[in-house]
Amino acid sequence: MRLDLAADYLVIATMLAEIKSRMLLPRPDPEEEDEEDPRAALIKRLQEYERFKNAAETLDDRPRLERDLYLVYARVEDPDPPKMEARVELDDLVAAMRSAMMSAARRQHLQMVPETFSVRERMTQILDRVRSGEYVALGDFFTSEEGRKGLVVSFIAILELVRDDILTVAQNEAFSQIHVKAKSA
Repeated sequence: MRLDLAADYLVIATMLAEIKSRMLLPRPDPEEEDEEDPRAALIKRLQEYERFKNAAETLDDRPRLERDLYLVYARVEDPDPPKMEARVELDDLVAAMRSAMMSAARRQHLQMVPETFSVRERMTQILDRVRSGEYVALGDFFTSEEGRKGLVVSFIAILELVRDDILTVAQNEAFSQIHVKAKSA
């Protein structure tokens, strides 16, 4: 049982009983009437109650976390993760590409004829170079004549071949040169 709610009802009931009993009694002279009208106090309290009730309904209509909104956490795992050798980190590959891009940018001159590069063609060229089974330095696949576009196409072609498990990438120690080799069948 909620005692505070019951107490509020009792206070209101006594106020109503007081108001009704005063209404039944004969009225005193208007000059003697110095005290506040109990009906006005009751009306004031009822209006205040109505304002609080409306504010509570407004707040209740707003969506609340864990009542109306639920956070969903889902872990999506790759069913077939790519197989890569642990000797080369992705950061090392990105650093090598960044170094090659800066080197190409320093040597790049104004080119008048735009060249088109194909990732498939570059993949074929890379496979031809590593067909012997020997390690080839990663930097050997980038030429300054082709500029940044050629460098990006070469890098994407190498990443595609590694993802397709055709090439293997190796590095002897941290910060040393990265080498690429065709995987043996």
